[in-house]
Amino acid sequence: VRKILLSFPQVMDYNLDNHLKPIADYYISDVRFSGTEFGSIVTRFPRLFSYSLFKVKHVTGFLRFELGLDATQVKRVIFQAPQIVGLNTEGNLQQKLDLLQTRLSLTRQELGLVLSKMPTLMNL
Repeated sequence: VRKILLSFPQVMDYNLDNHLKPIADYYISDVRFSGTEFGSIVTRFPRLFSYSLFKVKHVTGFLRFELGLDATQVKRVIFQAPQIVGLNTEGNLQQKLDLLQTRLSLTRQELGLVLSKMPTLMNL
């Protein structure tokens, strides 16, 4: 908690019951991160709490249904590169994916596989 507060003190502005807990519950219940895994994500990227639950679900759904990643791949992407949650699915994330798909002549399925193996690629 100390590390989170030092790196992202704005977290104190968020309501525990209406904002922080629903995001934590979503990642633990729906995405199926363990408490330890989720704690690791938040410690590395506390800004995760700056996004709305709608945004978190939207990006997770994009990875799952637009890219066709399975649940394990979605977990891997979010665990390795939680910053991806902050990307705009219709803007910069989609543009990066389109560029990779076009330049490398990848199918949508191949693109999803590349992303699941190297999610930090989207942070470039």
